[in-house]
Amino acid sequence: MDEEDKTKIVEELTHEVLREIGVGAKISVLADEDKCFKIDISGDGLGALIGFHGEGLSGLQLFLNLAAHKKLGEWRRVLVDIGGYRAEREQKIYELAQRTADRVRFLQTPVTLNPMPAFERRLVHLALAEDKTVGTESMGEGWERRVVIRPSQQS
Repeated sequence: MDEEDKTKIVEELTHEVLREIGVGAKISVLADEDKCFKIDISGDGLGALIGFHGEGLSGLQLFLNLAAHKKLGEWRRVLVDIGGYRAEREQKIYELAQRTADRVRFLQTPVTLNPMPAFERRLVHLALAEDKTVGTESMGEGWERRVVIRPSQQS
């Protein structure tokens, strides 16, 4: 099975899932150079599909990852964006990380962010990975897991 066939299978799977939950939307699926499927869902009234703080989006993405694995017989990452929500959220998380790092540098004290899902915590870590003036770590369990941004220990 070639990439085009796999992409078509993931697209059909996404259509089927959305049809079953009663959502009509336009879907586009692309396989990038990292062999990751990027699904963009657009249309009107998709807020319920996104859910509170993106929980519906995360659930849909998890389900599509598992279903794609079962259909394709191989693990391939599936990333879902609904109406540009994920791209917009990534930008907001990046800006939050930068503002918080500025605050940590100024106050020279750790700042703990509100709890966030794993993909958002990962974005904070990545946004500040190259910044030698601060460090990040995740703390807590389950729904209470959050990122702490600390001043780096420079001599």
